[in-house]
Amino acid sequence: MIIEPSLLNPVTFHSALFELLRQQRSVFEMVLERSLGRAETTGCCMYGAILVQTAVQQWLPDCVARICGGDGHADGGYVDSAGAHHGHYWVEVAHADSTWVADITADQFDAPAVQLLNRVEAGEFYRAGDQQLVERHMAEVLESMGVRSAVALA
Repeated sequence: MIIEPSLLNPVTFHSALFELLRQQRSVFEMVLERSLGRAETTGCCMYGAILVQTAVQQWLPDCVARICGGDGHADGGYVDSAGAHHGHYWVEVAHADSTWVADITADQFDAPAVQLLNRVEAGEFYRAGDQQLVERHMAEVLESMGVRSAVALA
């Protein structure tokens, strides 16, 4: 069932998006367990981000979802609670006047497995790097998976 975000108030939208992320995390764990023999997400954030972006585009078509990330050094990434920087990918979901950071693999940094934070509060942990570099990398990975380009998922 497609969710009409324009009909949702901010609290209801947050709840609907969080539930979608929780479901995608469950699917992702099952795929990891069956394909790799483990449900651990370390090193799998890009694939989790692809799954989230695809789900948001399918179920919340009025939203804009883009994969963001950074290398964990000089070009963005995730900063954990101890202040250590990590390379990481996540999805930013724009809806109405707000942008949300959506992440189903944050547990690899001892954070909750499913994170949904508004862009302002997420800034402490999520620091987007060069978006053109992220998009080029995503296009290469998607092409290797048989998807023509990142635009094909957008």
